[in-house]
Amino acid sequence: MLEQEGVGRNWVTAPFDRPLGRGVNLQVAVPSIEPLVETLREADWPLFMEPEVKWYRTGQTEVGVVQFLVQDPDGYLIRFQTSAGRRALDQSAWRVRSGIPCVHPRCFPRAPGSSSWTP
Repeated sequence: MLEQEGVGRNWVTAPFDRPLGRGVNLQVAVPSIEPLVETLREADWPLFMEPEVKWYRTGQTEVGVVQFLVQDPDGYLIRFQTSAGRRALDQSAWRVRSGIPCVHPRCFPRAPGSSSWTP
C-alpha cells in the first residue's frame, strides 16, 4: 500500500518531500517486458535502467530475469521483470564474476587443528 497525501488515514512517518518514492523499488512480474518497453518508448518516457538479463544465485543454481526499471512521476522505481529460467551454478565463474570468495565449508578444507575455515 502506498500512502496518498490527504486521502483517508495517513500513517505519515516524515514530511512528504518530492520525489515521494525515493528509495522504493517495486518489483512487478510480467509475462514479457517487450510490450511495456515499446509502449514507454513510444510515449517518450525515459527508462531508469535499460533492459538487461541478470542472474541471481540461489543455492547451487542461478535464477535469471529479464528486467528494466522505470521511474513514475512520484519517483517510485518500478522494476518489471520476467523469468529467464534457471541454470546450474558455475561456482568458480561466480566467485570471479562477483569478486566475493566462496565461504561455504565445502569450498575450503578445514585447516588441521583449526576450528575455523581457511581459504
